[in-house]
Amino acid sequence: MRYFSLVGALILGTLMATSDAAAQVPAEAGKAATLAKAAQKQLGELSKLLNLTDAQKALLSPFLQEEADKVKALKGDDTLSKEDKLTKLKGIKGET
Repeated sequence: MRYFSLVGALILGTLMATSDAAAQVPAEAGKAATLAKAAQKQLGELSKLLNLTDAQKALLSPFLQEEADKVKALKGDDTLSKEDKLTKLKGIKGET
């Protein structure tokens, strides 16, 4: 359980840190590329921290990409307040 809390905190921190950079890129293609890079960076950090094998990285990568896609969709939802977005972001992080 402690392992998942550590991984969840690391994922949340990394995505929150990179989310500001993604918001500053004006083009949608740039945003998608930034989120993809963030997912890859996150995979690299987790890989170093947990000494993941290539097989483990391959298993983890789709989850991180899915999370990045959900965060991108959440950022683009103008109907939600900042508080609602933060609550949903925490929910997304809790799923992964």
